[in-house]
Amino acid sequence: MKKNILLKSLLICSTLLIFGCEDKQKNELALDNKKEYSNQSIMVIVPKLGGKTISGPILEEAKSFEDLTGADIRVITPSWSETIKKTQKSLIDKNINFDVFVIISSWGGMLLADDNIEEVPLWVKEKD
Repeated sequence: MKKNILLKSLLICSTLLIFGCEDKQKNELALDNKKEYSNQSIMVIVPKLGGKTISGPILEEAKSFEDLTGADIRVITPSWSETIKKTQKSLIDKNINFDVFVIISSWGGMLLADDNIEEVPLWVKEKD
């Protein structure tokens, strides 16, 4: 499960960027996908830093993503220090499953250690 973190994160972030940049009225694919993803949920953890400096835009895009796809996006916004603790705990506890981690680069080692992340598959890299 944890090995798919990077892949899920990449796909989710890419989708959020694509849907966030395109005209929503022209995006028929998103309307078709709404039914397809209506029973899916995505857990995101993002530190609460400086009010909603980091989490604010993510919360806004999560709502747009939900509207377009029907997926349920759950954004958890603990304090800075609690984000580190929750992220570390989720990597060892199989009952805690965050799909997307919003972290600063210096925390990367925590995710890269112990084979928590896999390389992005070739089929994802080759997609247009």
